[in-house]
Amino acid sequence: MPRMRIISLRDSLVLLVLLALGPAFALTFYTDAAQRRIAAGVMRRDAAHLVHLQVHETSRFVEGASRLLSGIAGVSQTLFDPDVSRPVLAGLLERDPRLSEMMLLRPSGRIAYRVPRGLGVGEAGVGAVFRRALGAPGLVVGDPQWDAGSRRFALRLGHRIPGPLGDPAGVVVASLDLVSFSESSSVGLLPEGAEMLMLDRRGTVVAHQPDPQLWVGRRMLGSPLAAEMLRSQEGTLEAVGSDGVARLYAFAPLHQLGWFAAIGVSEEAAFAEANQLLFRNLLVLVLAGLVASGAAWGIARALILRRLRALAGVADRLSAGDLSARADVRGLDEFAVVASAFNGMAERLLAMLRHEQGARDELAETVNRLVEQRTREVETLGKLGDMLQASQSVEEAYQVMGRMLGQLFPGTSGVICIQSGPYAILEATVAWGPYPEAGRTAVFKADDCWALRRGRPYLVPEGSEELRCAHLPDPAPSAYACFPMVAHGDQVGLLHLETPPGADGGARSLGEGRQRLAATVAEQLALSLANLRLRETLRRQSVRDPLTGLFNRRYMEETLERELRRAERAERPLSLILLDLDHFKDINDTFGHEAGDAALRAVAQMLMANLRAGDAACRFGGEEFVVILPEASLEDACRRAEMLCEAVRRVRPVHTERDLGTLAASLGVAAFPRHGVTAEAVMRAADAALYRAKAEGRGRVVVAD
Repeated sequence: MPRMRIISLRDSLVLLVLLALGPAFALTFYTDAAQRRIAAGVMRRDAAHLVHLQVHETSRFVEGASRLLSGIAGVSQTLFDPDVSRPVLAGLLERDPRLSEMMLLRPSGRIAYRVPRGLGVGEAGVGAVFRRALGAPGLVVGDPQWDAGSRRFALRLGHRIPGPLGDPAGVVVASLDLVSFSESSSVGLLPEGAEMLMLDRRGTVVAHQPDPQLWVGRRMLGSPLAAEMLRSQEGTLEAVGSDGVARLYAFAPLHQLGWFAAIGVSEEAAFAEANQLLFRNLLVLVLAGLVASGAAWGIARALILRRLRALAGVADRLSAGDLSARADVRGLDEFAVVASAFNGMAERLLAMLRHEQGARDELAETVNRLVEQRTREVETLGKLGDMLQASQSVEEAYQVMGRMLGQLFPGTSGVICIQSGPYAILEATVAWGPYPEAGRTAVFKADDCWALRRGRPYLVPEGSEELRCAHLPDPAPSAYACFPMVAHGDQVGLLHLETPPGADGGARSLGEGRQRLAATVAEQLALSLANLRLRETLRRQSVRDPLTGLFNRRYMEETLERELRRAERAERPLSLILLDLDHFKDINDTFGHEAGDAALRAVAQMLMANLRAGDAACRFGGEEFVVILPEASLEDACRRAEMLCEAVRRVRPVHTERDLGTLAASLGVAAFPRHGVTAEAVMRAADAALYRAKAEGRGRVVVAD
């Protein structure tokens, strides 16, 4: 035997050791990917939480500023007295370091009094805020202005001072120092490496952390982050920050000011722990692989190759025709067993050479017959698998089983019993074979079968005194076997095979080979049926709204398009009802979103209870529902809409034993082809009618124009 083959075995052992580490490497990378996903989710959640905290804090500041200026405006008639105004305005500046200046302006726009902090911020932007405040009843916010006197950016806040006759008596203006405002905005909440950013509607930076003095007042319209904030107003985005660091940004609008706030969390900081763990695990695996490879190399050289050479020498002599060659490998290990087997093989070879040719022919014939039988079984089993895989429903799979199982088990009768319902009841579904009574009891409990009780096959050979299953008839078959059908840990059904009383070949038809085949078939049938049921379940879930159980928007759009085409071909009408719950937000605000969900479910149950067989009720989104009425005229649809409107008023949703009160809905009705010949046109018409119902007082039905 060539020496290279013996040496390559050692290399193969080392390679096998290295390959054994492959799953460990795969698990390491899989764990790292999972940790990164978790870290990314935590990072996304933290960023969103921080930005909403920032929005809340800024909103509170705006509300406080509005109340402050409103209060000043309420006593403004006394504030035009210098002895009163100066100490009051100075005291306000002292309490809030973010305010850099307070001033009172007369109706002509002339500054009556000004109280600055330090040098003040000048008069930039005062005129614009003054003009806007005269015509506005509440707080007015100006645009960021650069003041040359203080060399800082400021924001003017103004409020009209009402006169005794309702006419404006002047304007009170406060100057907000944007650098101080940035430095006081949630600094302690930002994690390491994070960035806080606020933009106004023109893309100007009005607040920034860190380095507010560097960034406040700059325009960022060319930044992808700024463009996405101004376009989407709320969401998340992976982008490069102002300092060139990649971060995950969460952003939200500040409605009072028309600004947008964003907080970015550093991806490098979020993934630092995952990177360290990956590096440590890979280092340990590499060291373990080197140690294991060295050990495998040494053991293969010392304990395997030497003894293999001895066995190889004996094999060479035997292949050369020396039947007297014997292996001299001693010990109690596997090599000694192989050597003993070699020696026994040589002795038996001598006997086999003297054996009659007829015995070899008979053996060859038996082998050929078994191979042909196994080949047919494998081909039939493969065809059965292909047919089951191609089946589109469970009923179609039953037809395939009825045709194919008779070919797999010739001369044997059988039945497939499928378990259904929560009470472990089985029903005979598929039967085959020359003995129709093999169907047995049509319906029986799982406890009636010993195989289902024990969770493994149960065989009763011919002439055996074993206990019989209770689901068998009287007289019982001469031999039978039951095989549980289990998939993914769940019991699917039962495969039953039998031979009738007094039939020949009962033992052969249920021999070991047939039992192994039946066990394989039971497993394949169980998996196929489980997959088909799962596929049907997923198909149902893909068209249902998980909250209400109604059809979802995707199914509505497909169904409306299909029914429109059908109505067009048959020249029949089709109507559409668009229903929207009135004041639904009040339920969420008063009782919580879970109570709102309970109300939506109650309305959905009402809709399903009031539908015809061909109608389709769908949840369009939020508190909006769509009812498709095939072959319904506009007059019929109006009557149905009035009935649904009244039925909504009778719905009394309950959540945690609390009555949520009565509901009301506005409904818009449109029909094909009167209001449109496409799905989009009919939907637009119904939507327009719904808005008219809202505008005309809600709680009513309006037909499209």
